[in-house]
Amino acid sequence: MTSASPSTTQRTYSPAAIVLSSAAIIVAWCWFALVLGDTYDDECKARAAGTSDLQFLLIFGVAPLVLVSAGALIALLLTTRGEIARRVLLAVGAFLAATAAGVLIAWAMSGWTLFAEFAIGTNCYL
Repeated sequence: MTSASPSTTQRTYSPAAIVLSSAAIIVAWCWFALVLGDTYDDECKARAAGTSDLQFLLIFGVAPLVLVSAGALIALLLTTRGEIARRVLLAVGAFLAATAAGVLIAWAMSGWTLFAEFAIGTNCYL
């Protein structure tokens, strides 16, 4: 009898966790782009009424993006096996790749104006 040796092709990461975390991050960035665009468009009307739409952006845009990103990073860290340095490297690498893809997709989805819309209120001529 031979003893079963561990396979050298055994993965130290979870493909399902990477796919689900990446999809969640990309969707969160696209949602953020939609909320940012809406806030940018409505800020002038809000200022004319004596209020601001920035609270809407924080609650419905920034908070979900931060929560989804933190959850995805935690999920990636928890589902990666092996020594701690390798776990962190793989998880952070997958997280950064998904974030870069999310930013690019959200930027394209916004008509390449995502970063111009960060200057909320500069389009108002009151």
